[in-house]
Amino acid sequence: MRALNTGHHLLVGANTMDDQAMTAIPSENYGRNGRLSDTQRMIIEQRVTNEKPSAGAAYILCLLLGGLGVHRLYLGERGTGILMLILGITIVGMIITWPWALIDLFLIPSIIRKRMDETRQRLTIEAIA
Repeated sequence: MRALNTGHHLLVGANTMDDQAMTAIPSENYGRNGRLSDTQRMIIEQRVTNEKPSAGAAYILCLLLGGLGVHRLYLGERGTGILMLILGITIVGMIITWPWALIDLFLIPSIIRKRMDETRQRLTIEAIA
């Protein structure tokens, strides 16, 4: 996502080569002094909702491939996902990763909330800049 202030409009959209993918927000709709207008906040919340990982998909991945950490990779937890994948390949590692995956069944909602908060913060900073 990128935001471009043209003086008359604030352009908000995905990072694409095609500038037509940008949404123009009239200048009267964004606030001064780095404050976001209601329109900007609505657009940010819509993007956060669109980029949110599916809890259902995360639960299915955790139940089926939890010992390999695939659900963590899907949720954007790359470090622990790769660690679980490396450990899960061995028999001894599976003794560690399957209980870890069972615990993750309870942690999935908080991981999704954390990801949404990070996305919201990133988009807000981009909109203000």
